[in-house]
Amino acid sequence: MKNLKLLTLLWFLLISWTLIGCTSNKPEVTEENTSTGDFIIEDITDQYNAAIDYNDKLVDLAAACINSENNIWTAYDDENSSTNDVQTAISSTLNECNAIIEQINTLGDREWDSSLKDGVIAIIEKDINYYSKFSELLPYLELENPTDEEAEASAAILNELDALDAELNEANANLVTLQAEFAATHWYELEEWSAEEVAE
Repeated sequence: MKNLKLLTLLWFLLISWTLIGCTSNKPEVTEENTSTGDFIIEDITDQYNAAIDYNDKLVDLAAACINSENNIWTAYDDENSSTNDVQTAISSTLNECNAIIEQINTLGDREWDSSLKDGVIAIIEKDINYYSKFSELLPYLELENPTDEEAEASAAILNELDALDAELNEANANLVTLQAEFAATHWYELEEWSAEEVAE
């Protein structure tokens, strides 16, 4: 394949965050027993663990979509691969990421809070749009001497890819904010992990 400057998808940052417990942020939740006037301490540890599990499940699913993209760039960088090989890899990634969106939708909301789930879905959808558009560019990369019309069409697709890349960057920034808000709402802190730690 011809070399093409690849656009960096910054939403990879999603998998470099995870929720950790923060006991100093946990409120002492009490509920008054109206029949006796006594106060009952409610054990809310399970609620915090559920919030962590919910976050981690979303991170794992999003990471699976990201990891499926590796096959695209492996095929793209292989000098012996064809446009068809790259298109096949793109189709596989699109199928995988669409299936992941369906899995995320089955998770439901966390205590009626859908913000984190919706943010992850939004960024995966933008990723799908990016690779769908990228697949339209591939036939033009094979052309040795493109016509003016072909060159113009290729340039238009590249402009659309630039715009989609900007949307991904914006969606990534939004997701980081949403995840921080989710952590605050459910009384947890975010801990930043390196890409190497996440991969382990």
